[in-house]
Amino acid sequence: IHFSHLSSYTFVQSAPDVILEVAVTYVLTPEEKAQADQALEEVLSRLEQETQGMSDYEAELHVHDALVNGCTYDSASDHAGSAYGAWVLGRARCQGYANAMMLALRRLGIPCIYLFGEATSESGTESHAWNGVCIEGDWVLLDATWDDPVPDQAGAVEYDAFMVSDFEISGVK
Repeated sequence: IHFSHLSSYTFVQSAPDVILEVAVTYVLTPEEKAQADQALEEVLSRLEQETQGMSDYEAELHVHDALVNGCTYDSASDHAGSAYGAWVLGRARCQGYANAMMLALRRLGIPCIYLFGEATSESGTESHAWNGVCIEGDWVLLDATWDDPVPDQAGAVEYDAFMVSDFEISGVK
């Protein structure tokens, strides 16, 4: 969830169910990965400091707004499916938004899970990812991707998919 596309691999098979060789190609060098880890840690530490003393609801809202304001939807960017892509690079697709929310909220001690499935809109059905979050004992849904206005509008945040039920989120997009 922290990084995506850290490696690619190929298999060489000589017979069914027999793998003779696996070739792994890493996208980040060890030095680059260490720098990326440090940059992500700095963001998470800052969020921890900013949310100290807040209720779980207030902390979730703060993290949600920070992500929506700091990230632009971009399905083709490097690490688009990762928390690193969303929090550090500022470009992600729905998978990256959901991984970023999950990583940050768990860091704050707020139960959060990654959910995926299909979303249907006027343009059709496609794969999608969002979060389930437990606030004060109740599980609700959160979709930071859908709360990020497109085209990106600086400082604009929507709350149509913030702390909603299954039924409510089905009518958002």
